[in-house]
Amino acid sequence: MKKRYAALLIIAAIGCSYASYHHWQYSPHLNSHPKYFMHIRGDIAPALRDKIQLKFVATYATTNPKCRVFVNMLEGVRGDRYLTKNFQAIIAANGTYKLNIPLDYYNQGMCAWHISDIKYQFPKQKWLETVASFTNTHKQLGTAGVVLKCTEKLNCDYYSNKFYRGELSYFGNYLYNLRLEAKNHA
Repeated sequence: MKKRYAALLIIAAIGCSYASYHHWQYSPHLNSHPKYFMHIRGDIAPALRDKIQLKFVATYATTNPKCRVFVNMLEGVRGDRYLTKNFQAIIAANGTYKLNIPLDYYNQGMCAWHISDIKYQFPKQKWLETVASFTNTHKQLGTAGVVLKCTEKLNCDYYSNKFYRGELSYFGNYLYNLRLEAKNHA
């Protein structure tokens, strides 16, 4: 009986060490010289400047089917690996900001890591709004610019939206404008 448990323990240890040994193959490696960016620009109305923190989130995913991870082992469901990276916009005294999010933040490697989407934190909301989506089924989505009209309590409404035309490529440079204006009280 003890020999059986010892054999199972040895097999489990070998499986764990094999998985950890090969983990480096699936892990992304930072690209030290990114070439492709989502350039985000904008300005914030004076009445809103001290109240808003703009956070952008980029999600990177594997596109090689060999690198998929089990989502549900019981059913055999596998999915892509994902990593998110937060980028904070630094707002200047005059209310303008610039932010460059690298689309090729990670080297492709064996798992072919690519940008999946870029989102921003909508003021006073818990969800994230999509700037651009690079997934196979949604490449045509994404806005080229948004103007939000906000009250001093940060209740915001869309004033205008401009969309990208055509598909977005992993290998391109894009410009996105996000302006936050104060709502006039009528």
